[in-house]
Amino acid sequence: MEKQKNYQRTFNLAAAEFTGRDISYLDSYPGIELERRDGETLIKLPFFQRPYTISYPQLVYSCPEEKVISLVSKIIILHYLLNARQPLHTGELINYGKVPGASFYFPVFKRKTTDILAGKLGNDGAAFAAAGKALKATPCDLGDVGFTLNALPDIDLTMIFWEGDEDFPPAYDILFDAAIDRYLSLEDIVVLAQMATKRVLARATA
Repeated sequence: MEKQKNYQRTFNLAAAEFTGRDISYLDSYPGIELERRDGETLIKLPFFQRPYTISYPQLVYSCPEEKVISLVSKIIILHYLLNARQPLHTGELINYGKVPGASFYFPVFKRKTTDILAGKLGNDGAAFAAAGKALKATPCDLGDVGFTLNALPDIDLTMIFWEGDEDFPPAYDILFDAAIDRYLSLEDIVVLAQMATKRVLARATA
């Protein structure tokens, strides 16, 4: 209950900041569409490849593929929109431990994401690959199996599996563009990676 209250406070703070500004900067952002109507603007963008619409300034969220949109999803999208002023993609991939200021939290990140993948999937690279395919991810050449999930315009998560053997256990990693912290806080990045992890596990074990 307390966690839900904290989420609500976080959302309220971001909502107050967002509705108090001119959002015309989103007009030219690739992957984001603004549709203006009488008294409101509809912000359209993909979130994990699902079409989301957010009314402005009311901040009513909708998605035809989700009857209920979680408060956590609303927060992540809103924090992203606050910072999506210009594309910042660098092409350099880093893991969470290399994000500025994140090294202290890296064990928490692992426990909530890649350790769960290792615990649930183990050495089953085929299931991991099948999950990536089901999620319409883009295959990559990293690790024994690798693919990239698009979470938001200009924000990707590259998920990697290395097969284990008698000497080394199987391992998983999640990489981000080096500019990820310009869009999202350290906590938001962890939450986004948790969302990706849950999506992969849901498809891998279906």
